[in-house]
Amino acid sequence: MAEALAGIPVQIPILLDLKADPAEPRVKAVAGILQDAKAWGRVRLYSTQAGHLRLMKASHPQAQVFEEPDLTRMRLVERRLGGSCGQPPPAGTWVGFELKRSLDVTGKYTLGEGRSGTVAKRWDRAAMACCRTHPGVKIVLFGVATEEDLAIAETLGVDAVMTDSPRIMRAMMAAKAARMTQPVRGR
Repeated sequence: MAEALAGIPVQIPILLDLKADPAEPRVKAVAGILQDAKAWGRVRLYSTQAGHLRLMKASHPQAQVFEEPDLTRMRLVERRLGGSCGQPPPAGTWVGFELKRSLDVTGKYTLGEGRSGTVAKRWDRAAMACCRTHPGVKIVLFGVATEEDLAIAETLGVDAVMTDSPRIMRAMMAAKAARMTQPVRGR
């Protein structure tokens, strides 16, 4: 991580996803590297584990962290299934969540339950408007892996995307740029 920080120009912001458990040694190690590199101002931290974010913020108040993903998930569920915005994120919050995810829905009935599976597409214009109720909210979509995903992200007007493969993302961006620079041919 120290080598990556040193190799990335300082004007480029960095989004870092904390993944490993347990939280305490991971947070301590990352915080030490950010402190040594004087990089607190250019790195924003995300984790699907709320404990990582809470511990980082509690032990290092200068840390820039995303909203806890459970809050984002509940807001998106309320928006998509309940039709309400719930509690929008405060001004200046960074919100990150997957563009889509396989999801099992269970309905409880008097005589049992029913299950349905789907690919949940949580983000739409209404969800974006809900999250951007207050000024300065930034939205990052995770799991952007195809040209269709990228087009959806662009249409929604997100601030950034995360992908599991920077190589594939570079190829998609290059293909898009090539298409945009080709002359339009008439009949």
